Amino acid sequence: DYKKGVEFLREAEFTKARDSFQKGVEEGDAAAMVVLADLYVSAYEALETKSDPVELVEPVLKKPDGGYIETDDITQLYQAAIDKDFPKAMYALGNFKLGENKGMDNSEIRDIKAARELLKQAVDRGYDNATALRKLAYSYTCSDENIEPSYQESAKWYRKAIDKGDTKAMVEFGKLLHNPNGSDISNNNIEEAIGILQKAAELGEAEAAEELSSIYSFEYKDHHKEMQWLKKAVDMGSTSAFNRIGVMYERGEGVEQNYDTAIAWYKKGADAGDIYAIKNLAYIYSSSDFGEQNYIEAIKWYKKAAELGDTQAMYDIGCLYEEGGNGIARDLESARKWYKMASERGDDWATFKLGILYYEGKGVKKDYAEAMRLFQKAGNGTAKFYIGEMYRKGQGVDKDYIKALDYYQSATEEDSDEAYWGILHGSPNALDEVPFYAMLHVFSMSLVDFPESEGYEPVKKKLDEFFDGSQEWKTPDLLNVYTPYGIQKRWGWTRADNFGRDAFIPFSADKFSECLKSYDNKPFRSVFGYPIELMAGVVCKGVGPDIYTWGNKAKYDVAFLVYFSSKRDVRSEVEVFMNGRQINAPEFFSQVYLNN
Repeated sequence: DYKKGVEFLREAEFTKARDSFQKGVEEGDAAAMVVLADLYVSAYEALETKSDPVELVEPVLKKPDGGYIETDDITQLYQAAIDKDFPKAMYALGNFKLGENKGMDNSEIRDIKAARELLKQAVDRGYDNATALRKLAYSYTCSDENIEPSYQESAKWYRKAIDKGDTKAMVEFGKLLHNPNGSDISNNNIEEAIGILQKAAELGEAEAAEELSSIYSFEYKDHHKEMQWLKKAVDMGSTSAFNRIGVMYERGEGVEQNYDTAIAWYKKGADAGDIYAIKNLAYIYSSSDFGEQNYIEAIKWYKKAAELGDTQAMYDIGCLYEEGGNGIARDLESARKWYKMASERGDDWATFKLGILYYEGKGVKKDYAEAMRLFQKAGNGTAKFYIGEMYRKGQGVDKDYIKALDYYQSATEEDSDEAYWGILHGSPNALDEVPFYAMLHVFSMSLVDFPESEGYEPVKKKLDEFFDGSQEWKTPDLLNVYTPYGIQKRWGWTRADNFGRDAFIPFSADKFSECLKSYDNKPFRSVFGYPIELMAGVVCKGVGPDIYTWGNKAKYDVAFLVYFSSKRDVRSEVEVFMNGRQINAPEFFSQVYLNN
């Protein structure tokens, strides 16, 4: 029965193979137990990767009672063979418990400590082929909540696998030597890594050639050798090397920058099925950085990435349909469909964008309840900001300023780059600024929208807590928060410098005072204790009084917040100052700020 099952496997007769192995299991054949469990693992992988037709694979996993084979069924088969003292089963179960099985819930399977013990048992009992030794070595690089990695032990077993001529062990060990990642392996192993990887490349391992290209790129900045090894990897059948070469031409690294040549290499990679080449090709067509945009071509390639299960590509397609132009009509229904597809696969940004459609009534009926549900599901910093907006404005919920502040503050605590998108103006070039923008929104809204009758004191108390009691709120002092001096008080100079970019100057407190004293124009009255000119000029480097010359969006932000957060008399004075320079304040802020 076991031999018949193997023959059926070779002929892709999967259900017949299963039935033959099952007969062997019933007769107590340990080899049949292992190969049947392996067949179930392979069937789940085939369903995910679509390497075999579903109609051939899915029946293999069906039980007679109508259910499906589960993790416990597979584990029990391996364990039954181990109980018969079958070393190969120890190896197979150990490999299974590494938790890298495609198409399965590995959170229920992964147990690194048990995996190491089983793999070591298999090797000690004589199942010590090169693959088993390599898997044991790899297990020592892994960790979970119960066990730490042991790289010295890993190195020992990799060397044993290499001694048996295992080229994959050469690649894995060469990578480990190149990128020790804080391991107990010395960082001075580049030459050894190169020697091992060159041997693997000579034996036909394309991945070794790619790793060598990375070493020459990152360690030696030798783009000529990087390109040599990438082209060797292409000759060995690597698909990802096409993409790497495309990137070099796109960036002009070691070669003359040439977008057409980059596209040609990306297309080779895309035709070979490399997901990164496909996405880079789509991005080139969608971005204005590379010449004329072509959303038709961009969507064509993003759809190929989506077919391979890439949720980011699904999200990007939604964005292009929502935006429209460059060859395609705006199609909010298609945008909604693609956002929904990505959202169902766990993409929080697609979930957020789907929420925005319902929040703004774009292509769907405005539905605050659905928007709130989606924002809460997304859970990122931007979504929290919008939930705060909904509580502040009473959109689908009762107005609740304290809840609004809670969500704004929660948005400020998001340290991920993602949180910046959409908070005030969606610039992709200053992602680390989100906490500050959200905090400023909290502050400015407290001045405008939270009157004393509706809880100004509780709001002020929360702001005091947010600023660690370091601010005095007797008079609203926006600049003291927003200038580099104010930033220093909360985040220190590194934060100030990152936030300031070219709009602010990270002065010391004394230097900042000198700047105020040396300001040429004598203000007829100060705003929040600072000259009106300084407020309108926003401490810009060499900009002077011409407000239209501001080049950095952050400069608009300060003036906008100053203008709209001020009391009425202060707003009037700012208008007087701006009108004196033939600037219509409301028109400036509405047209220049809001459209920038």
